[in-house]
Amino acid sequence: MEELLGFLLPWKLKTFALTGVVFQPYEELKKVDFDIPVTHQVSLAHQKYTDDCEATINDVEYSMSYVYHSLYSFFDRDNIALKGLTKLSRNLMKEKREHAEKLMEYQ
Repeated sequence: MEELLGFLLPWKLKTFALTGVVFQPYEELKKVDFDIPVTHQVSLAHQKYTDDCEATINDVEYSMSYVYHSLYSFFDRDNIALKGLTKLSRNLMKEKREHAEKLMEYQ
């Protein structure tokens, strides 16, 4: 019975070995011509932005929003409880995020 069902048994399949074959999947991909432009460090998401504008959004506005968010989280803790600085940090965080979102609308 085992000889008849040998093709269904998984341990029988493990004894089969394929020799003399080299697995090279990227050789086939080298022949394909992709329509994606290949340039060094060009953002595909913001192609219409200049580098200065994209750096302003990412490096300045969002970074400052993250800084004010961390200050807001720090001042809002129970053992700190500086409500005035909490409110100021939250307002500045929202303002910086809104600035970044406005710049994103001009894409």
